[in-house]
Amino acid sequence: MLTLRRFAAVLIGMVFALALPVAVFAVRFDQTLLSANYYTDQLRDRGVYEFLMVDLLESAARDALNSPAEALESSEAERFLEESDLTAEQIVDAVHQGLSPEQLQALVEPAILEFVGYVTAEQDEARIRFDAGPVARGLLRGGLDLLRQGGFYEWVVDAEILPAVGEYSEDALSADPEFVAQIVRQVITPGWLAATVEEVAVPVVDYVFGESEGFAIRVGLSESQAAVVASEVAETLPGEELVGLVRTHVLTPAIADEINSIEDPQLGFTPPPEAVAAAILSDSSSGSIERQLDSFANELGGYLAGRSDGFSTQFDFTATKDSARSELESLVRGQILTELESLPQCSGQTDSIGAVAGESPPTLPTCLPPEVTPEELMDQSYAETATAASDQVLDAIPDRIAFSESDLNDATDLVAGAGSFESIDDWRNLVGEGFEYTHLDMRADLESAGDLEDFDEFRSFFADGIVISADGSSSEGFAADAAAELGEFRNWVAEYRRGVLVSIAVAAALLLIAGLLAGNTGPSRLLWASAILLAPSLFWLVIFWPAFEIGLGAAEELAKSEVDVSDAGSFSDTAILASDYSIETAFAIAGDFMNGPQLAFGVLSALAVAGIFGAHDRKQRLRSQVNQDGS
Repeated sequence: MLTLRRFAAVLIGMVFALALPVAVFAVRFDQTLLSANYYTDQLRDRGVYEFLMVDLLESAARDALNSPAEALESSEAERFLEESDLTAEQIVDAVHQGLSPEQLQALVEPAILEFVGYVTAEQDEARIRFDAGPVARGLLRGGLDLLRQGGFYEWVVDAEILPAVGEYSEDALSADPEFVAQIVRQVITPGWLAATVEEVAVPVVDYVFGESEGFAIRVGLSESQAAVVASEVAETLPGEELVGLVRTHVLTPAIADEINSIEDPQLGFTPPPEAVAAAILSDSSSGSIERQLDSFANELGGYLAGRSDGFSTQFDFTATKDSARSELESLVRGQILTELESLPQCSGQTDSIGAVAGESPPTLPTCLPPEVTPEELMDQSYAETATAASDQVLDAIPDRIAFSESDLNDATDLVAGAGSFESIDDWRNLVGEGFEYTHLDMRADLESAGDLEDFDEFRSFFADGIVISADGSSSEGFAADAAAELGEFRNWVAEYRRGVLVSIAVAAALLLIAGLLAGNTGPSRLLWASAILLAPSLFWLVIFWPAFEIGLGAAEELAKSEVDVSDAGSFSDTAILASDYSIETAFAIAGDFMNGPQLAFGVLSALAVAGIFGAHDRKQRLRSQVNQDGS
């Protein structure tokens, strides 16, 4: 009977040998992967924060600085990094102004404790909030310092703003790009740009991360800068361009209207308006024209700088018309002479007599008499006509011609296309009034792009955090969805924890039953139970200690050799560093996880050995006591 009982005990012991690791690993799993503290301890003990914010960040910065032109997605960032003298250490220091390893740890750990605590059913509510405002401001401050150190503002003025302004001025304003760039260079200095960016960035970042309820920023030139623009326009606008503007858009249209209204022009034709305007302005260096051009430049400069709502200049051509009479007469003579030179030779005496006969009003002959040159015919018959024609044209031109912003509008649309004057208005508003932008404008832009709802959730998350509750009473939006999705997992965790207790109870019951069956006395039962405990404990200790450690090391080396980071391009050094660290950390965590079972099997083995010796000692003492009683 005892043999049968011991045979049954051995069979139960074999079942116990399988139930023991199940119970041990169930407990270990509950103590680690289902414990919030386990994750925070691992991140801290493995130096994850230091690795991310020091080693990996510095490596990525170094790779970025050493990257060839095609490695970076942003051509602007690529060009700036290529041309700057920044170092990887400077980039790391800038990031640490907002997010050091300690700050990252302080930001992440509370969220992990709350979230994992909720997921693993240790608590019924999770309140997660990232206080990202100070971090964002610190990162912003570090980034702005980095831009100053790297000469970003000098670079962006020369490499981005001036070329863009030049293209805009040529396409939209129809102005000389070099001329406009010269003005911009005097006003948009690197120092002003840096101060403006730094002043604008903080309120925007505060609003985005929920630190404020709104913002209103204005980017514009100061009164002194606007005065510089006006002065530069007035002083830098080339004289020839001013003369061309006056000739093309002031004189020529007025002359064309007046000449076309002459009822009986001499010889039936009039000189071209452009030629008449050029004749009147031929002596543009005269005091009268110079003073008028200076005054016009000042008014135009103030208008383009947004310092006035409009302008109206009166050009007085009285003096220049008088000085242009002789030149205009020469112009008319040249026209008449050209017509005469194009005439055929007269074929008969009658034609010759008719050709030189004077008529009133004078008309051009139909042919050129023999032995009479066009010049001779001009002097004989049309000299007075040329004088009369030039006087007729000059007398038709008004002494004063006005030019205002409406004329500038027409002139701009004529040169650059309809609606081009709006670009000048945009320029004037930008220079004179600046650019205003508020949180309402930002929200309108986001709404038009369909991103407003996501943006509000983003702000709400950083401003108020999220609350995930088991019953959903405190949850909204994403939190409510998360609570619903995680409910099933929380139920599984609760069931699992009950299963852990069951596995421990089953293993303990099997061991107890095996001991009771195999022994017939207390010491023998303890001896059998200890032996049944020792055998699987030693077996699993060997499996999960030296054998596992050897296999784990080999697997780690194999994993490192199998990882391919060839597609990382110029960031291959960073990819290799991240890959090696990830593999080492993963296997270190696996080793740490196995430390629990190793320790448990070791302790159980020690207890089993102690039980065996205790049972043997108890048996010896009982035997000695029996012998003494018998004697």
